[in-house]
Amino acid sequence: MTIQTTLLASLITDQLTTRTTSLCLLRLIMLLRQSLHQDLLIRTVRPSMFYVKFSLTIAELMSRTDLHKFIREQGGAYGSGAKFNALAGSYSFYSFRDPNNLATLDCFHQASRNAAKGEFTDADVESAKLSLFSRIDTPVPSQNHGMKYFMYGLTDEEVQARRGRLLEVTKPELVKAAQ
Repeated sequence: MTIQTTLLASLITDQLTTRTTSLCLLRLIMLLRQSLHQDLLIRTVRPSMFYVKFSLTIAELMSRTDLHKFIREQGGAYGSGAKFNALAGSYSFYSFRDPNNLATLDCFHQASRNAAKGEFTDADVESAKLSLFSRIDTPVPSQNHGMKYFMYGLTDEEVQARRGRLLEVTKPELVKAAQ
């Protein structure tokens, strides 16, 4: 358990005086400022399979455009991005080795707003799709053949159909889904 988690747990579970609580909060804030890692989780409605293709593409699009430009190039973070978890129905934004924690949180929100406004090009959409396919089509080690079916019940035909749905994604559809 990290120091931040320990302090937060003590704030929640212990009966602390107001002065002690203030000191613990101040220490927690200072530790969070010193930690060079940011995470933000946004719960969405649990998506149907129809919307997963948009959500995956939007997360990749935000990672490759706004988050990379503002957090990595301008902000000096070592890495940043956005991911979509289809099973949980949530977006997670992250950065690491980030010297600008508070500005990064603003960038996470701004990237979402820019996606909803459609502030990206068709070339950005194609680049995001190529990046998604580079992960989807990675070689599968022999010991993992059949794991998608075993773990998730996905047949090869369903995986291929998912690929086809991702290929069909267009910019207007992404803007509508992001709104």
